[in-house]
Amino acid sequence: MKLSSIKSTVMGLAVAIALPAMASAQVTEDQLRELAAGLPDTTQINVLGIASSTSEWSIFVQPFWTEVVPRLSDGKIKVKLSSITELGVPGSQMIRLVRSGVYDIADTVASYAGEDIKVLDALDISGVSPTIEDIRETTAAFMPVVQKTLKEKTRTQVLASWPTTGLVFWCQSEVTKLEDIKGKTVRVFNGVLADYVTALGGSPVSMPFAEMAPALQRGVIDCGVTGTASGNIAKLPEITSYVYALNSGWAPQLRIVNSKWFAQQPAEVQEWLTLASKYFEQDMAWPTQIRSHKMGLACTAGEDSCDTAGGFTKYNSTVTFPTEAELKTVQERVQSDVLPNIAANCGDACVADWNETVGKLVGITMSK
Repeated sequence: MKLSSIKSTVMGLAVAIALPAMASAQVTEDQLRELAAGLPDTTQINVLGIASSTSEWSIFVQPFWTEVVPRLSDGKIKVKLSSITELGVPGSQMIRLVRSGVYDIADTVASYAGEDIKVLDALDISGVSPTIEDIRETTAAFMPVVQKTLKEKTRTQVLASWPTTGLVFWCQSEVTKLEDIKGKTVRVFNGVLADYVTALGGSPVSMPFAEMAPALQRGVIDCGVTGTASGNIAKLPEITSYVYALNSGWAPQLRIVNSKWFAQQPAEVQEWLTLASKYFEQDMAWPTQIRSHKMGLACTAGEDSCDTAGGFTKYNSTVTFPTEAELKTVQERVQSDVLPNIAANCGDACVADWNETVGKLVGITMSK
């Protein structure tokens, strides 16, 4: 096992951090129980979730809807939860299914709808928000733009947002430094990641998460980009030997609700779901992702700090991190090769909004 690293604040893989103070008070379980007293006897909600093979599904998405919501609503909120895995539908359909009213709410990866709604690709650009602190700040800054766009184009709105664990390279062949990505075929799941991998000299191949492990096993691809936790829980170290922990984004996830359906609900239901989603962010999603990010790497590398609770498995893979020089090279390539494509696809208004929000935070100007 090889685990080499530089300062986590530089490489964006810090996990034992204090997140920025919330702008408003924490939502407590007692508060939700008290509000539940005013709920109608029964409110039925059809919820669509991401792939059931992901760590997010098993660790907090499914438990929230099937355990926490019934418990804190005193059984008044009835949830029918489905996963895109069991339905056999691609992630790109999730927002469409909510917009059409087939589902009331969906917990989805924002970039799944990036082909239709270019603003979502600008929410998390590979190489722009290297740490989990950064992605929280940039997501919050850009969320008003996302909300406005979703309401206008899809008749949906956002109730919550959270990151996946840091996206890194899981490889069969030896990839221990930036130069090793050149010529490698790499699984990606959105256009921004494709541009990013291309900028690093790799050949991107878009495919769903569920198809990545078989593709790696058959040698169809050399590497796959996915989260530190998802990769470990999906047992990728059993078919890969190397993890190059170059943080390639956070794949923010969104809880979206059909605006028409939401407006038709009693005010008490709207308030309860809004605050329950905030509770989900504060007490479940963000704390879990911080721990999961850390454990995904520690357990894959076979570190003594590995805690297998939550579905992790201890392996003995080679985990390496980028040097400061490599990180500088990555930043330069993102600026020259990734941002211009996003700007061209996103449009002038989107570019202006991004520069006024995220751009000011990170000190980068997006331009065509």
